[in-house]
Amino acid sequence: LPHSPHDIREDIGITSFDEFGQYFPEFCKYWNPFKYSRIEEKMPGRSGDFLTFGYPAFDSKWIDYQEKKKLNVNENTKKIGLILIRNFYDVNTKVPEGEFFTVSYKTNMNFLNRLSDSLKNLSHDIHLIIKPHPKASLPRTKELIENSNLENYTISYEPFFEQIKHIDFVVSTYTTSLLLTQICGVPTILVEDYVQKYVNEWNILEDMYKGLSLYVEEDESLSDKIKIALESYDSSKDINHLRSYFPDNNLDS
Repeated sequence: LPHSPHDIREDIGITSFDEFGQYFPEFCKYWNPFKYSRIEEKMPGRSGDFLTFGYPAFDSKWIDYQEKKKLNVNENTKKIGLILIRNFYDVNTKVPEGEFFTVSYKTNMNFLNRLSDSLKNLSHDIHLIIKPHPKASLPRTKELIENSNLENYTISYEPFFEQIKHIDFVVSTYTTSLLLTQICGVPTILVEDYVQKYVNEWNILEDMYKGLSLYVEEDESLSDKIKIALESYDSSKDINHLRSYFPDNNLDS
């Protein structure tokens, strides 16, 4: 079963099945969530054991179920923003060479301060829910946020599908988790950084992420994107865009 919606390269390989280094035993099948994956090319003669079904959390049947539980957040005068932050090292630890997906303390600090500056340009009353990476310790996360310029926030480790009921928009740097809120129609702002640029080296992923209407390049205004998210965003274009990368309607298969 897939851990995430996509790999970062089309033929990245299969994680070892067990501690003895057996990669893909004969009794296994591989559920491939991403339309453009070519991982089966690593295993000649086993093509029939690779099944492209899509990602369960993106399936329309599951999303329809979640929609029935969603609150009407637009009736509230206060807007709620969900902020996703990557796992990160402590302030005194240097990021090891070749590590992309656990970032430095400074990287997350710069992201939060950019967000804080952008919110000052808006007239909306906004409260932020900070959702750390599951591996990020709460004390370290508290230290980071308290040292940033952010105001009006709470920290939450609640599951995504609980938080989606209450939020008006999302802001995040690269994480595949942001696709969960995007596919559910929540305005989801993706802020480009060096991790995103690394992911974008696979042209398929670059087209997928940059094709989202709330993608923010380094020289673009984050404030403007938040304003669009709160005032004029139409989710249908972005949902249809993502549907072209992930097969749908396979939960009953």
